[in-house]
This record gives sequence, C-alpha cells and structure tokens, in this order.
Amino acid sequence: MLARLRTAHEEIIEVLLANKLVTKALHYARANGLEDTLQCRKFLEAAVNTGDATVFYSTFTLFALRGVRRGTKPFADSDHCENYVQHYKKLFGSVPDYSTVTAS
Repeated sequence: MLARLRTAHEEIIEVLLANKLVTKALHYARANGLEDTLQCRKFLEAAVNTGDATVFYSTFTLFALRGVRRGTKPFADSDHCENYVQHYKKLFGSVPDYSTVTAS
C-alpha cells in the first residue's frame, strides 16, 4: 500500500529494516534508484542486528564497493562506520582491498 504513494520509499525501507529484512530493503532501494543515497551506517547497524554474518558481509561489501566506485576509500570518515569495519575484521579477518575490484 505504501508503495502506491511513490513518495514513501524511506518509510518502506525503515519498515523492512525494523523487521530485519536488510537484503529486501537493499533490493527495494536499488529497484527504485536509491542505492547511491542510502546511509550505509543505518544498513550496517541493521545487518549486525540480524545476527547473520552473511547478511552483514553482503551489506558491508555493497557499501564498500559503492565507496570505491565513487573514487574514495570504502568508507569515508563522514560515514562513521569504524565500528562496522572492526566488526567485519572480528568476523572475517582483514578487510579486502576493494580498490582492485573492477566494475562490471
């Protein structure tokens, strides 16, 4: 029902995140052309709260690659994602060098 309003994107994403549907929220955002406007910290927090390492890994990688695609490091200082980088290292070891990844 909210989707019919065509102005409720943020609310739909919030509902999905509140229900721990991080991947669905990312798919929704991408389908509606919102991928480049998303706040990575909000999604990373929701991914951690799922308790699913795979969801966190996917979310982290998506936003890290977005940063590299923009020509910056994976997470800009203004993103305030240091805690999530540390969480990634705790779960998976070191953070990959995303700058070597080419766009497809």
